[in-house]
Amino acid sequence: MTSVLVRARAAGSARDDLPVLAAVVAVLAWGSGPLMTRAMSVPTPTLVFYRLAIGAPLMIVIAHRTGGKCTLALTKKTAIPGILFGLSMLTGFASVKLTSIANATLITTLQPALVLLVAPRLFGEQWRLKRVSLAGVAFAGVSIVVLAAASTSGASAQGDLLAGANVVIWTTYFLMAKHLRDSGIHSWTLLAYVFSWASVVVVPWALLSHSDLGAMNAKDWFLVILMSLIPGILGHGLMTWAQRHIDVTLASLLGLASPVISTIGAWIIFAQRLRPLQIVGACIVLGALAALLRSYGGSSIAKNDAITPSVDPLLS
Repeated sequence: MTSVLVRARAAGSARDDLPVLAAVVAVLAWGSGPLMTRAMSVPTPTLVFYRLAIGAPLMIVIAHRTGGKCTLALTKKTAIPGILFGLSMLTGFASVKLTSIANATLITTLQPALVLLVAPRLFGEQWRLKRVSLAGVAFAGVSIVVLAAASTSGASAQGDLLAGANVVIWTTYFLMAKHLRDSGIHSWTLLAYVFSWASVVVVPWALLSHSDLGAMNAKDWFLVILMSLIPGILGHGLMTWAQRHIDVTLASLLGLASPVISTIGAWIIFAQRLRPLQIVGACIVLGALAALLRSYGGSSIAKNDAITPSVDPLLS
């Protein structure tokens, strides 16, 4: 078994596209999150309380097992992004509960627009006309899906506003996490701190909300554990690792695949109505995203962050 893992990691080290693949898997995993959220019977405070109660210890254990170190300096550096992560959880989960899954997830995909504006200044990434044009096409697809949402889909203005707030909060966290990863912080250590700081925000709020934390049934427990493993460990773990090795713009744009998965899943599982125009919009998003991936090619890998065989690509 050990030899198989060694060969797999060695093979991964030789692949220049491994960070891109990791980011793709991450957004696919994130796409399942809203479906699990909607399927749970408990209110948002209870959901996020147990999401962090399970997720934070898991991240700490993984960080310890993969060689991460805890320091006072890191505790200070990760405070703001960790608190933002917690606020993003609150607004994100609440928006899914209050509006349609299509709207809640697709509104948040406006994140790449904000990233495109600041990435050149913060990270020295260059704008290219073709990529900006394709990003515009993808945003148009997102707008089609949201604006064409059927009245029976469960959409609401309050939920849409929370989703919009989540865009700003999550984008700020995403950029700060990229900066911390570029500085060399161990990916799992960063996540352990982020989840711990998020708990500082979420746990008191959940306790003060008078939510019945004992209302979890067997189905809810199964879903919250699954949520901690798939969108949590798999999604956040792979994306946080990949952030050091790929452009933040590409990492952000890849997120456009996640809401398409959520929207289709909501149609299949929860019978949330999809109009033909929404399907057209989803196809536009996926087509533009595929073209963006082709336009990046190997250039998405940061020149100074190439993965070498001496580093375990799954841990650093």
